[in-house]
Amino acid sequence: MTADFDTRPPQDIEAEQAVLGGCMLSGAAFLDARRVLSDDDWYRPAHSMIWHAILELRARGVAVDAVTVAAELVRQGLIGRAGGHAYLHSLVAGVPTATNVGYYAEIVAEKAVLRRLAEAGARIRQLAYEAANGAGFDGTVADVLERAGAEMLAVRPVEAGDDRPELDVHDLLALPFEDDWVIPGLMQSWERLILTGGEGLGKSVCARQMLVCGSAGLHPFTQVEIEPVKGLALDYENPRRLSRDKYASLVRAADESGRPVGRGMLEIVNEPQGANFLRRGEVDRVLRIVDRVKPRLIYVGPLYRVHEGDPSKEEEARQISAVLDRIREVSGAALITEHHSGHGSGDGKARALRPVGSSVWLRWPEYGYGLALEEGSDLSARAVRFVPWRGPRDERAWPEHMISGYAIGQPWPWVQVDRRAEGLVRPELPDEPDWSQEY
Repeated sequence: MTADFDTRPPQDIEAEQAVLGGCMLSGAAFLDARRVLSDDDWYRPAHSMIWHAILELRARGVAVDAVTVAAELVRQGLIGRAGGHAYLHSLVAGVPTATNVGYYAEIVAEKAVLRRLAEAGARIRQLAYEAANGAGFDGTVADVLERAGAEMLAVRPVEAGDDRPELDVHDLLALPFEDDWVIPGLMQSWERLILTGGEGLGKSVCARQMLVCGSAGLHPFTQVEIEPVKGLALDYENPRRLSRDKYASLVRAADESGRPVGRGMLEIVNEPQGANFLRRGEVDRVLRIVDRVKPRLIYVGPLYRVHEGDPSKEEEARQISAVLDRIREVSGAALITEHHSGHGSGDGKARALRPVGSSVWLRWPEYGYGLALEEGSDLSARAVRFVPWRGPRDERAWPEHMISGYAIGQPWPWVQVDRRAEGLVRPELPDEPDWSQEY
């Protein structure tokens, strides 16, 4: 009696569709899928093409959605074979919930293992018949068993991420990279900034001003109009009452500048008890917040409040920096954080601006800047130098000198100024700068 079962290769098309749709909908969903899937786990060739397009976009730091994936497939000449534009949008529309993508990915991976097992079984069966009949195989039974064992070992699940193809340098140079400014002239997507400075000098204010200005569509230091970007503050120091007071003046300044912060453009999370990025559950919760908000500019910090360990230990600093990088990977956003700088030496020398603790923080960011009082200034005047404590990885228009806006009749805590022989002078600003030409 013949068993009644499906003789097609093991597969689950609906699970494959749910994974791809979730990856185009959510950065966190992609990370969940990438931890489970290898690049040849797809049954439907069109789905493999879409998956590889997603990998290519993420490797270039491009936001992933149905539109950008379609554009990448068009560039590769595969859009028709991958199902077309409408199919990509249907994948996103058909996702029950992006939070279950890891579960769907496990289904896809398990079906792939079963397919490889069935294929290995067919090869072993063929090998046994050839050995029995002396057709095309002249080894011993022990040789047959050895080859059969090798076939079975090859069935093991492929470790996710270990089979990404290398890229020839000429192919790399031919890729269509484009500038993706978050704050024109200062930060692009995926880039990282650490601010340092002494207590009470204003590094937290500077970070908040960057968030509010970015969300309002203003350059944070010159107040020239730019394209607004969505912001997220993960504040692990201030309760909501204090946070309200600190943001109120900044939001009013944006209103007075004629560029109010729109509703939904800046989300704030206040957890004054701090966080512990060394715990998996807490990290997953933060990633879900970032994935839900989908910001372009993120503040996380201060750094000493995101763990319960020893900030001087290299291993713990590496783990924390890896979490910050996962936050960037989920969102594709530019990231700002702040850290303490060293104390003065006691011999009259200026305070060091480099972050205290592990040397990881000296190497990790693209940009590291500290606030230092100008000679002869004090906290009431708040004239500062914006000093790089690490060489920037790209040439950018960071300010060299800033002053309290309140001291010169401006509504902002910090404004960029020139230092000339006659003192600090706010520069003349163009009405409509063309950042694409200047940078």
